[in-house]
Amino acid sequence: QDGVLYMASPFRISQSSDRDFAPCAAWDGSRFFVAWTNKVSSSDMDVRGQFVACTGTVPDLSTTYDAALTSNVAGNAAVSFANGVYVIAWEEGTSSSRAIRARSMLPSGSFVSASVEVEPNTNNAVEPDVCGGATKAIITWRNAGNQAIRARIANASTTDSPMTFAAASMNLKTGAIARETPKAAFNATVGAWMVVHRNAVTA
Repeated sequence: QDGVLYMASPFRISQSSDRDFAPCAAWDGSRFFVAWTNKVSSSDMDVRGQFVACTGTVPDLSTTYDAALTSNVAGNAAVSFANGVYVIAWEEGTSSSRAIRARSMLPSGSFVSASVEVEPNTNNAVEPDVCGGATKAIITWRNAGNQAIRARIANASTTDSPMTFAAASMNLKTGAIARETPKAAFNATVGAWMVVHRNAVTA
């Protein structure tokens, strides 16, 4: 917290021979979970992850956790930890028609349930973000088809199978102006999230 690097040298967390990119990370109180996009081919991308200790120790470089192992395009993952579980979200589908999907994972690496659809591919949903808060997590994304910034609040549960939601998906911002990269933060004092996004016209 003083700005001094805890570990001066970078270290590997994956031995994949494929192209890995777009990483994200969350902390569960004991160790980190890092998720990323694994590109097998232009038509086959997966969401993979790995646990990392504070010391940089990786339990097994040859083993990764597959949140979304599909034969289509799944990637651009986001992860957050709340109420005893990691909530992982990603975009999945084709290059022009993507949905947002999510699932919960225990700190042991066991998935609570199969993935569920958060937002359908009707408006090409992309750029998901996840932010935990108390017993829930907000999942935000951009609908590229109509420029809407949308969100849905998931229940962060160690037992819900499938994942349940506190409410239906909601519009946070709509209109013709292009908007991008929504991100959220949680204020535990008032119990509320703040969501920010880029306005492509005014930035």
